Amino acid sequence: CLMIRRPPRSTLFPYTTLFRSGKTAFLFPGQGSQYPGMLGDVAMAFDEVRHEMDRGDELLCDRLERPLGRYIYPPSTFKADEEKAASQALAQTEIAQPAVGAASLGMLRILNALGVQPDLVAGHSYGEYVALCAAGALGADDMIRISHRRGVLINAASRNVRGAMAAVEADEQLLEEKLDGIEGITLVNFNSPSQTVIAGTEEAVAAALAHLKKQDIAGRRLD
Repeated sequence: CLMIRRPPRSTLFPYTTLFRSGKTAFLFPGQGSQYPGMLGDVAMAFDEVRHEMDRGDELLCDRLERPLGRYIYPPSTFKADEEKAASQALAQTEIAQPAVGAASLGMLRILNALGVQPDLVAGHSYGEYVALCAAGALGADDMIRISHRRGVLINAASRNVRGAMAAVEADEQLLEEKLDGIEGITLVNFNSPSQTVIAGTEEAVAAALAHLKKQDIAGRRLD
């Protein structure tokens, strides 16, 4: 993106002919897709992305210790511990969700500028909120505020009992059978016919993963 001059806006719209052969669906990602520097090159080339990052900074300026954009684009570092600290800071639920929301809106605005409008929208987990915004059911400002508030409430709910999630390479029916008798586990995300996410207390999820490993069912704890 840095090496390509953006064409005049009037030349963008003819590319919509590429998308006329069928319906177009946008699927927005959930928490966990964030990383420091995400969309950095794109943000430098497209006003649409910068506008959405600025929106997050403005709306959450009195709710975060530093601007949202400083979590997404922290100062450059060459030390592993500092890189890890930047990733952990961005991974905080009340930071990660509005950050993913702002980035997703930025990409949505670019596609809209290209004349690409979705016939269908959907979201994976947190991404459902961005999908509601893309569908016109939720304003962009409200979406960012709700994203932050949702993260705050999730943290408050887990303050006394730490929760955990894990992605398991098995379908819903098999997991219900294999986890029968394991207390405190809920099947929460049905990602695909071969992957299901489980949730519960840290102890319950650890016990479930150990139990599944003995039965040659792979799973991994999610950050």
